[in-house]
Amino acid sequence: MTRLRPGLRAGLPWVAPATCAALLVAGYLVGRRAHLPADFTGPEVLILAPVSIGFAVVGALILGRHPRHRLGWLYVGTATAMATALFAFPYAWYGLVTEPGALPGVLAAGWVSAWVWTVGFAPAMTFGLLLYPDGRLPSPRWWPAAAVSGAAV
Repeated sequence: MTRLRPGLRAGLPWVAPATCAALLVAGYLVGRRAHLPADFTGPEVLILAPVSIGFAVVGALILGRHPRHRLGWLYVGTATAMATALFAFPYAWYGLVTEPGALPGVLAAGWVSAWVWTVGFAPAMTFGLLLYPDGRLPSPRWWPAAAVSGAAV
């Protein structure tokens, strides 16, 4: 197995915030053309945009110093899932409702948008609290809580 150069390894976690930002901008641009219903453009949905960027940046900061830290990977993963949800739904809506057949892969995007938000939000709230601050459970007796949280997600 080859090891990454230190400069590359330190910069690699910053791919997540850049990816999240690109997905959020693309989702916004597609959403503007998709004429989404008001239910999907309200503040309760749009709050995921700054939350996604925030989790991605915090995860990248953690992984920049501690590349194997579970909490950093959790934050990066949930942030990417949140941004994916905010891109996949407008993309699917545009390709299925606004201009049917205009975009490729809209059925897959619709399928992804149906479940990816749970991967983005639920683990950050459950495992984020269980693994804080060092990426480990506080003691072995917390394993049942982690198992129930994993099953619930």
